[in-house]
Amino acid sequence: MDMLLKNGYFKGTPFHNSTSNEVQSGFWYGWGDFIIPDVYSSMHEELKAIRQTAAIIDMSPLPKMSISGLDATKLLDKLMTRNISSLSVQRCIYSPWCNEQGLMIGDGLIFRLSSDSYLVVGENSTSWFQSNVNDMCVQVLDKTSEYGVLSIQGPRSSEILSAVIGDDWEELSFSGVAFHKIAGVDVFIARQGFTGERGYEIWTPSIGGNSVRLKLLQVGKKFGALPAGEYAVDIARIEAGLILVSADYTGAGPDEKTANVAVDQKLTISPIEAGLGKLIEYESERNFIGQSSLIKSRDIKDQNCFLGLIINIEDIVRISLLAKRPDEMLSRVYWGSTKIYYEDSIIGRASSICWSPTLNNAVAFCFVNQLTINVGDDVQVELLSTDGTLIGLAAARVVDLPFIKIKRSET
Repeated sequence: MDMLLKNGYFKGTPFHNSTSNEVQSGFWYGWGDFIIPDVYSSMHEELKAIRQTAAIIDMSPLPKMSISGLDATKLLDKLMTRNISSLSVQRCIYSPWCNEQGLMIGDGLIFRLSSDSYLVVGENSTSWFQSNVNDMCVQVLDKTSEYGVLSIQGPRSSEILSAVIGDDWEELSFSGVAFHKIAGVDVFIARQGFTGERGYEIWTPSIGGNSVRLKLLQVGKKFGALPAGEYAVDIARIEAGLILVSADYTGAGPDEKTANVAVDQKLTISPIEAGLGKLIEYESERNFIGQSSLIKSRDIKDQNCFLGLIINIEDIVRISLLAKRPDEMLSRVYWGSTKIYYEDSIIGRASSICWSPTLNNAVAFCFVNQLTINVGDDVQVELLSTDGTLIGLAAARVVDLPFIKIKRSET
């Protein structure tokens, strides 16, 4: 049930009645109009479940749009950097979408549910999509509140779904979609996820979603599955090298942002700078929005590239103690941007700074000039307090991404 919380600011997701009974930590996460658990009991145990068994995660606040009508494919081919007309029914594809300047408005998954019916999940872009309809026969609607999204991630996730669904379960290839019933509720399941592990997203109607989650959790616990909050998922996606709007860049589109963070227009980037250049069909005859700008910039050497950082934890501890702010040392994930220095010059920025239990190290993403910095170079990273005050510089080494082996598409 979509519960309006007493303070009037946040709504519960379709799974709220189930999740709220299990949160022992008291930590919740505000995401757009919704609230979801940030930690159930232990971020470390929840992340361990993602990596070693399975975790059940509420991702319902993700912005969702339905695109339907005779010209639905035509509209998406106009907006996406990847070809949508070649996408088969009951498949999904990941793509950025850009403005005319080639800057990312958002990125996300496009599900093709029938020949002229799609769901797009990613950054809130409803008004941007609607503004490009013009005389096309297509309807763009915000469907964020109409679906619950339950993600099950981890090496035993397929076993759990097989036990839940029974003989009708057939393993999906990566990005495949199938329609099933769970606890008597019609759902569709996509093999996808945001953790780097084998995983699936279960899309439920708002009414009935709670019973789907309870069934999944009941069966999943026999396989060692745990409910996991947003904190563990955020760490998992960083370890997997997955960029996130609002955390790592600001969307360039006109729509109101859904993450509860300050918008900084200086943090807009192109898909090339985001490490998504392989997802741009430069020579496409579709003439998608931003194509000409991306063609001009693809061979520019003097631009940022997307890499990782391993940060010296001893520096972080020392700096935090000197600033008398040890309580803020890697408290959750730092969403925003801090400066990176190389030989006393600013050469880029860092984002998604956090402690990685899987790697037993402090890590971050970095956007650095590819002519200035190479993998293996030593740099310095600004550390900021939660109020934005500079507390010092920590030594770091530039590394390739992802930080861990990606297993989500393995057979």
